[in-house]
Amino acid sequence: MEDAINPVRNAISNGVKEKIIAALKNIVKYIDADADVSLKEIGPDFYAFNIKTKESSLLIGRDGANIGSLDRLARVVLRKEVFSGFSFIIDINNYRQEKIEHLKQAAQKTALVVSWRNRPETLRPMGAFERKIIHMEIANSPLVETKSVGEEPYRSVVISPRKQETPLETRSNGKTASKNIDIDKIINS
Repeated sequence: MEDAINPVRNAISNGVKEKIIAALKNIVKYIDADADVSLKEIGPDFYAFNIKTKESSLLIGRDGANIGSLDRLARVVLRKEVFSGFSFIIDINNYRQEKIEHLKQAAQKTALVVSWRNRPETLRPMGAFERKIIHMEIANSPLVETKSVGEEPYRSVVISPRKQETPLETRSNGKTASKNIDIDKIINS
């Protein structure tokens, strides 16, 4: 029953996976790189293709520029060759996975600083993929919010304190409790 509702899962399980992997290997082959491509389902209709290769620096490029181009090229090729009703990212030797973890940590650290200092912080300019990770990491925070500002390629994320109707920490007498945390120690850790 689920396969009838979700044709993408059905298509992936019926040989499209092999076709996608072959298409990615052909793209990488044009760059003269030997590669092993694997597919992992991250969520419903969302997949990650991890390319393992010795020529990772060539495929990743400076600050991930080449991996972004490879991602766009793969989207064009895969839309022509296979069903296009799913989303994916391309990762090379787990570069993006490590980058995602680093961005999440930076987002949480900056969110903590913003909430304690009660003033916005602007992060360095970054690409759409990186900004999306920051926005997703902060989305459910009751203390801070995010927005993108600027024009490409200098677009960045601003993390700002949310407007609070009542203080977060109040005593029974209604006075705000003091915050006994050394924020500089947290920032420098």
